[in-house]
Amino acid sequence: MEQPGSQTIALFGIIVQFILAVVGVWYAWETRRLRQSGETQIALLREQGQSSLKPYIFPTIRLFDKEKRKIAIQEDKTISDIQKQDRISDLEEDDTQFLCLLENASNKISIDISVLIYDARTRSFLNARGTIAILPEKAEQSLKITLPYKSAEEAWVRIIERYGIVAQSVADALEIETRSYALVIFRDIEGRVYSMRRKFSIRDGRVNHLISAP
Repeated sequence: MEQPGSQTIALFGIIVQFILAVVGVWYAWETRRLRQSGETQIALLREQGQSSLKPYIFPTIRLFDKEKRKIAIQEDKTISDIQKQDRISDLEEDDTQFLCLLENASNKISIDISVLIYDARTRSFLNARGTIAILPEKAEQSLKITLPYKSAEEAWVRIIERYGIVAQSVADALEIETRSYALVIFRDIEGRVYSMRRKFSIRDGRVNHLISAP
């Protein structure tokens, strides 16, 4: 026959084990909660850090008007007739279709900048002649947009070849639309890839931009 004292000891042991089990469950849950909270904070800080490095590149498009340039050369009284002929000859061979002024409107440095133009008149794409290696904060620089026209598939390949698979979402966003647009692709100083698209229309020999750049 068990003694009352032994029953009390056994019950006490069960209570202690139950308390320890509850404490263990609470500790595991609290540890998991703190870890998740820490991971969330780290992700937020990382996102804030990336945002703090993101430049803002704003494109402005102009038509390359050869006839106006010819007139300007012919009326230039500071150069000789031979120089005028040479410049007009060079102009005739120039395959530039647009000029794209790129303004870094942020205080962040941008690197490896390239431009594609979708021309709704031909439903095809044009590349810039060359790229901009670095565009400092609050600086601006122009690129010539030249022939030949390319298909969406060719433009897609060019983006992937230059920026890698990380730019696939940018390349996949190439669209055949009713309105022309400039697509600017660039990196921040840590190499992350961004893009900026600005739509425009062409009427009466002039480029009309949208009010805002989407």
